Amino acid sequence: MAELIGHALKLREPLNLLVNLEQHTQSAHSACLQRFKLSKQEWELLIQLYPLLEIFLEATRKISQVNSFA
Repeated sequence: MAELIGHALKLREPLNLLVNLEQHTQSAHSACLQRFKLSKQEWELLIQLYPLLEIFLEATRKISQVNSFA
């Protein structure tokens, strides 16, 4: 989950541009991506959560490395 949030934060601007493209919001035949657009509050929550989840991600990686040598 931490990796996914990290990638989303790095791609925040392109993701917002993508969901706002007219071809994805107007046509009845295209997928309406507007429903996936995150609010400012949701982005802020992800920004706050990411450092906390990253700690667990790093711990998991270290434990996995230790177990792979056993």
